[in-house]
Amino acid sequence: MRPILLVVCALHASHALQAPRPQCTTSLQTPRPHRVTSLRASPPAETEEAPTAQWLASLALAGAALGPVCDNFHSAAGVLGYTKYQIALGPAPDWWGGGHLFQTAYWVPPLFALAALIIGGIDAVVSSQRPPPENLAAPSGRRVAGAVAAFVALYAFSALLATGLAPPTEALVLWPLALLLWKTNDPTLASFVAGAATAVGGPAIEVALLGGGGLFAEPFGHLYAYGRPDVLGVESWILPVYFAGGPAVALVSRWLRGRRGGGGDGNG
Repeated sequence: MRPILLVVCALHASHALQAPRPQCTTSLQTPRPHRVTSLRASPPAETEEAPTAQWLASLALAGAALGPVCDNFHSAAGVLGYTKYQIALGPAPDWWGGGHLFQTAYWVPPLFALAALIIGGIDAVVSSQRPPPENLAAPSGRRVAGAVAAFVALYAFSALLATGLAPPTEALVLWPLALLLWKTNDPTLASFVAGAATAVGGPAIEVALLGGGGLFAEPFGHLYAYGRPDVLGVESWILPVYFAGGPAVALVSRWLRGRRGGGGDGNG
């Protein structure tokens, strides 16, 4: 009986020693989840709206700055000419083709700013439904700069080709290049949808700005004219140029959205 009594006493003593431990641990650790929860509480609504406004404002400014630069290539090369509201600065040298060094119109910056906001919105919506791969979701500043530079180069190249090729032939040259830029810079569904929407919506807006065959009154209608229009007042090669702009602007938008939240891949 004595060994049994010793075992019973040992078990009782062990239980007596271990019983308080969960209570002590609980009393010490119970406040911690409450402290973590209080630290991770959702911020007020106004702190969420400010970064969104910053993203949209930055995106609109980027579009307003990029638009006249690209538009200048076409106007300087004589691809199109403005009939009113024109901005012309500085005499151009002979190797530039004469005329003015910088040409655009007053309505170009706000129009490109609006286009940037629409493209950025398309990218945000599609990305939320079909998230891009992890390596493409948060582009670096270097990658974004390369994509924008490639798009600007394509824009300038389109002006050069327009001086020697018929619009349908130029379109056949530019479409593979535009698709290559998408595949190289941002092969995501979001940027493809943005490019496709821009390739449709951009020319549609131009048709309106060109007067739509006399259907639109001022301030729209005959604001400018293409030199060799072949489709509803525009030149058909403009479609692949617009498509190439979709992925480039989508990347800018995604980069700006990532910066407001401290995102990015660290290479920017």
